[in-house]
Amino acid sequence: IAWGEEHATDTDEQRLDYLKKCAVELERSPVMKDVAGGHYIAKRIGSWPLALTLAELPLPTTATSKLR
Repeated sequence: IAWGEEHATDTDEQRLDYLKKCAVELERSPVMKDVAGGHYIAKRIGSWPLALTLAELPLPTTATSKLR
């Protein structure tokens, strides 16, 4: 089952919480390819930068940007 199908009933808040969890695990803001369902989340929220902003995560300047 694709991530989007499995999480189709998740709320936007649940999707943003998932992004925060991914950021903690990565010790940095994730880029879309880091996150299972990243493309789906970006589409549902509107864009990847908007999803990160709403999740209160910094926009990554590189794939290795550390959380502050």
